[in-house]
Amino acid sequence: MKGKISKTTLISILKNFKRIPWILGKYAFFVVLLLIVLDLIFGVWVFYNYVFLIKETRPQITESPSMFQKGAYQQILENWQLRDQKLQNKNLPESF
Repeated sequence: MKGKISKTTLISILKNFKRIPWILGKYAFFVVLLLIVLDLIFGVWVFYNYVFLIKETRPQITESPSMFQKGAYQQILENWQLRDQKLQNKNLPESF
């Protein structure tokens, strides 16, 4: 069958994975240098995308300003008042 992996193949793959920490330990200095370089590259990319490009792009100004919706505001106030009334009507036991 094509999708099956034999036991010997699996064992050889696991042996290779066990060698990875030893290889990293043998070349620890170069691994640390590589990680520092990767960190610098990632830091420069983040800085460029989230600081430099933000300053370069101009914000788009909308033609019509936002309008205050009194109906939605009144509905929210009614919901808050209903919740407040429910809490005041309940006789909650003292928790202390």
